[in-house]
Amino acid sequence: MGNNLKKYRKDDRLADVLALLQMLALDRDDRSSEQEVKTELGSARSGHRWTTIAEEHPEFFRVRPPNPNDPESNADNKTRLSLLARHALPRERRDLFPIDFVETLIKTAIDLHDREVTRYDKRWLYVALIAAAAAVIAEALKIIFHTGLHTF
Repeated sequence: MGNNLKKYRKDDRLADVLALLQMLALDRDDRSSEQEVKTELGSARSGHRWTTIAEEHPEFFRVRPPNPNDPESNADNKTRLSLLARHALPRERRDLFPIDFVETLIKTAIDLHDREVTRYDKRWLYVALIAAAAAVIAEALKIIFHTGLHTF
């Protein structure tokens, strides 16, 4: 999970995840192609392709793998992207995806993003504290050895 959360630190990643979540949750069709998403949302800002963003966030999205027997199955106009939660519903209920569940997914994405940003920020705080402590110790040792206070 830790490596997966790193992807939330990419510039504009949260915005792309939220846009893709909403489109795949609220669109009439329960699946979309790269081309359909790009037509609807424009180009992805935090990755080269929407498919890549979906692959990097399996906590929300399902990307159907290419069919080895069909060289065209990886084409941008082939339907490969879906919302994991919506895909898990029985086929006859996929068009009735509950709006409150969409809200929960959006909140979850925001929470995961915030958690990773906070964790990353804390890591730099620890590094700064360790560097400051090392500088203080080095200065203290310099003073001790320079003034001859050592009694070894």
